[in-house]
Amino acid sequence: MSRDGSGPLLLVVDDEALFVSSVLDAVAVHRPDLRLIGVHDGVEALEVIDRESVDLVLTDQKMPRLDGFGLLAEMLARDARAPDIVATAFGTPSMRQQVQDLGALHTLEKPIDLEELLGLIDRLLAEPVRVRGLSLAGFAQLLGLEGKTGVLRVVATD
Repeated sequence: MSRDGSGPLLLVVDDEALFVSSVLDAVAVHRPDLRLIGVHDGVEALEVIDRESVDLVLTDQKMPRLDGFGLLAEMLARDARAPDIVATAFGTPSMRQQVQDLGALHTLEKPIDLEELLGLIDRLLAEPVRVRGLSLAGFAQLLGLEGKTGVLRVVATD
C-alpha cells in the first residue's frame, strides 16, 4: 500500500496491517509531502528497497519470513543507507543495542506516540546523509565527478 507525495520516501514495515495503515494515514495527514509505502515483512521491504530510493525505514522487530533484525542486517549488507527506526512492543536494553549495532538510529516502543514519531521523522530527514564504508578519498572523488561541493564531518570510533 502506498501514498504518493512528492518528497522523501518513508517505508513502513510491520506484519500488522492495521498498524501499517494507521501509521501511513497519520503521517500522510501531518506530512503530505512524503511518499509513503507500507509492507508486511522484511522480504517485501527489501523488494521496495531494491527498486526505490528509500529515505527512511520504520520497521517492526518481530515479523514472519524476515524480522527487523534480518531486515537491518540485509540492508547493511546491501549498503542501503536509509536511516532506520525500529518499533517494538518487546524492547529491552539488549535488543536496543542489537538494532543499533545493525545500523538502526532509534527505537520506539509500541504503541507509538504519533508526536514522537513525527518529530523523529522530521529530525532524521533533516540530518545530513550518513555514509558508511566509503573512504574519504573515494567520497572526495565522488563529489568531484558529480561537480558537487559539500561539508564533510568525519567521526572515528576507534
